[in-house]
Amino acid sequence: PYIKIIGRRRRTTDAVLRNLWVPLLQELVRLLAKGHSYFPLSDELDHSSRFVSKLHVFFEEYDWISTWSSQITMITWNHAWMLELENSKTAYFRSELPTILDLGATLSMVMHFLTFLSVPLEALPVFHGTHHGPQLLLGVIAKERFGSSLVIWDHGLLWRERLKGISELSEQTLFTKNVLVKLTTFSARVIYHKADAIVSCASIGNPEWQQVIGGGLNEGSRSWESIRTKLSPVVNGMETDR
Repeated sequence: PYIKIIGRRRRTTDAVLRNLWVPLLQELVRLLAKGHSYFPLSDELDHSSRFVSKLHVFFEEYDWISTWSSQITMITWNHAWMLELENSKTAYFRSELPTILDLGATLSMVMHFLTFLSVPLEALPVFHGTHHGPQLLLGVIAKERFGSSLVIWDHGLLWRERLKGISELSEQTLFTKNVLVKLTTFSARVIYHKADAIVSCASIGNPEWQQVIGGGLNEGSRSWESIRTKLSPVVNGMETDR
């Protein structure tokens, strides 16, 4: 309703952004700055799950557009990335050296990828997603906030296809593409970690990809075994007895 939109806008003051939003945005940058080869521990994935829920709660109370278009957001985003780049021990990361224009363009793309955080959510017994992209973080939020079960029906491998698509964005800088790749990877890992069942439409090929995306490369590790127990292929959706 219009009155609720106006209420959220009025509540989105500079003081609110500085006290509540800035720490959330700084945490988001910290998560997106992790190296591609870094695989978070189970406790870290639980923390990330709670973090995306905090983002959703924030945008239940405060306005999406006012928040992301604020000068406070732009300054915080730029400063947080400059600190990450300065403190990084990875030469490849430091070599990206984004300009102010690059940072602004990346902020805009991340904002659009996360638009689902502004969607109202209610208690549901089961949250069923058809991929493991960022939008399905809503299922993670439903599980955190309402105790919903989370089921993923992976018809394809969005992580693999999204990374290929991002790599072919010739008009975007390496920095922007890497941030979008890391957002995709972050989302997939948190979603697989919190999922109750991971269903593939193929019994070969895709489950192996799901195992690595969700469980990492260390066979036998806690994360590896956790994902293995959740995999339940239903070949082409035709095994109706299941």
